[in-house]
Amino acid sequence: MKYVKNIAMLMTAFFALLSVSCTDDETEPSGASRLFRPVSVTLTPRGTSLTASWSGMKGAIGYWVELYERIEREDSSVGDSASDTEPDYSLVASNEQVTGTEWVVNGLKFDQTYYFRIKAVDADAARNSYFTDFQSVRIPAMTEVLSCEVLDPVEALVKFTWMPGYDVSFVKITAPDGGVRTINVDDADGGFTMDGFLSGTYTVVAGNERETYNTVEFIIPVLYDIDPAKVTFDNVTFLWRIDAKLAQLICTNVADAEDKVVFDLTEGQRIAGELVADASMFKPNTTYVVVMAYESEAGAEPELTNTASFTSMMVKPEGVVFVETIDELLAAINGSAAIIALQPGEYVVPNKGSITITRALTLMSATRQQPKVIVNQFTVANTVYVDGTLRFEGIEFECANLNNTTSCFIDHTGQKANIKRIEVEDCYIHDFGSSFMRFNRQDTSVEEVYVNNNRLLRMYGQNSYLQISKIVAREVTFTNNTATGLDFQKAGVRFLSYMADDNTVVKFSNNTILFNNSTGRLFFHLAGLGAGANTGGSITIANNIFFNEDSDAPRNVSNFDSFTVTANIENNVVVTPWGAGSDGGSIPTETLASWGNKYAQMDPGFKSVSGYDFTVTNDEVRKLGVGDPRWLK
Repeated sequence: MKYVKNIAMLMTAFFALLSVSCTDDETEPSGASRLFRPVSVTLTPRGTSLTASWSGMKGAIGYWVELYERIEREDSSVGDSASDTEPDYSLVASNEQVTGTEWVVNGLKFDQTYYFRIKAVDADAARNSYFTDFQSVRIPAMTEVLSCEVLDPVEALVKFTWMPGYDVSFVKITAPDGGVRTINVDDADGGFTMDGFLSGTYTVVAGNERETYNTVEFIIPVLYDIDPAKVTFDNVTFLWRIDAKLAQLICTNVADAEDKVVFDLTEGQRIAGELVADASMFKPNTTYVVVMAYESEAGAEPELTNTASFTSMMVKPEGVVFVETIDELLAAINGSAAIIALQPGEYVVPNKGSITITRALTLMSATRQQPKVIVNQFTVANTVYVDGTLRFEGIEFECANLNNTTSCFIDHTGQKANIKRIEVEDCYIHDFGSSFMRFNRQDTSVEEVYVNNNRLLRMYGQNSYLQISKIVAREVTFTNNTATGLDFQKAGVRFLSYMADDNTVVKFSNNTILFNNSTGRLFFHLAGLGAGANTGGSITIANNIFFNEDSDAPRNVSNFDSFTVTANIENNVVVTPWGAGSDGGSIPTETLASWGNKYAQMDPGFKSVSGYDFTVTNDEVRKLGVGDPRWLK
């Protein structure tokens, strides 16, 4: 009976759709061929009206248009249960003789989806085109008519917008003290901006003489968001609106509520709306939530303002050199400076050139605002072992030569390059070549790599993001990063390629990784074993999101299990299953299937993959706690 019921449901749905999509004149013509279907159909809602437009078709004398709404109906033939319902279509409006390339239908319902189709009409009905496929359009709800946005909290500049077509004739703004201001508007304008608001919460409605629409709120904060450029090694600057009677500024350590830094405001500070606090009053590299307290009567609990937050800088390093221009930066690198701090701004290396690193060096931001360095690549070219760390922290890097697909962020450039440790933390690195980091010469050595809390976007290429494949890597740590690449060559990407020995430790956790194409390449690739080694050490792959847009590509996962590697794999999310492709005849591959229950095949529901907004919207994925914990925006 179950199968009979299913067949009945399928047949009913088929005839319901057939009744909508076919008409008597759609028989095959005996002579000349049919007209082409109309193309470039655009549907534009405006209030309760809908305008459909399309490109004119050669030979057509007119157009036949139809608009439907989809309804749910109970089908008694498949049962009496309320759940036995099927979609059906009800004709809302039609016109068989539209002579132009536009049709307007009025009187539609708010918050309703409609389905439009069209065909070209010929003098000979047998030559009429077939109907186009259904194209859906939603008439927005009345509750979506008005919106507003604070464009600039310092200038109190607010943008009010509404959807034209709702006959909006006024916008009414109610201030925190209850005062009301009504602004007469033209519906066709769709919006306006206004400034001069005092601090507080405002409510706004829009409407006309017959009705008002949704209510929205906006807040003009007393305490402004703290400018990251004003968080430095020496001080932190707080700014606030001077229209409020304030008594204190309170900073609370988010990790320790008992750790508070409180400033009693002087009259001069209140009037100025600014406090420059000594950075030494805050713990280094610590995030604080900030709030201001109003004056209160004796014994009364003070009322608080909105919150803001900031993360303090580390303790100022001994001997740090501050730079403000590219010339100063290059001079410091070529000089003897061990730690170079870049002030906010843009640093463009001349002639799309590279920067050569010959010694241990730290490049970091002088404030919590990222400076931007535009450079072809950093090259580590030295025949002497660099017994120290090359560190990049808090900086945005962009490739100066996008056509050079063989470049990468850090590279040995064909030279012998020996270095103890590389650290990349809290950076935004984008638009580089075939690798993020490449050290693959036989005589090249990088012992330790530490990559944490970075955004690595738009890497173009065919090699490994991390390629440390010739001399033994002792430790590779890659955590809390978001990475994606275009890989326009469609040659496939290895993410990590390395050579190991018994003591090698690889940690790969809490990352969000997206590939547009990874055909025929391994994700984790143990290139070989060091001399005298019996195992490939250990690797941990946990709490990551692996996302691949190309569902047809064979996707290898790893071949480190070909060696005696201690592999700790658990709690990963994979979008589309990976298969066992080839990798140019390399060592046999462990497919994703052999990961067993150590991963879940789920879609994170990123807000915008193409726009590189990897905010996860799938609650089930969020609950797993996987991927870059910052949910990159």
